[in-house]
Amino acid sequence: MGAEFNTYVYEGPESRLAAHHRRVQHELRIQYGTDTYAGHIGIMPDGIDKATKTCATRKEAEELIETHHNKWQRAMVVAFLKPGAKRKLSFVVGGWCAS
Repeated sequence: MGAEFNTYVYEGPESRLAAHHRRVQHELRIQYGTDTYAGHIGIMPDGIDKATKTCATRKEAEELIETHHNKWQRAMVVAFLKPGAKRKLSFVVGGWCAS
């Protein structure tokens, strides 16, 4: 089977990221189903794995996930510096989803 690359950006406090991701996964399962090959973040194993590297841009963070994430793994989280934002860090969350 194949894989779809999916990400989203989280801009809240890091301390609430895991809870936010649980809600995102739950909502996606309701909206798009729980089929193992549904191709969305909701069907990834529950939880997140945070990368140790902080990237300079969103694009760089997405490329890091695209390169290092494998389908069937939990979502990968990469912090990046968002220019002009009140918070210094935002987070790209996602990876390869079975489809």
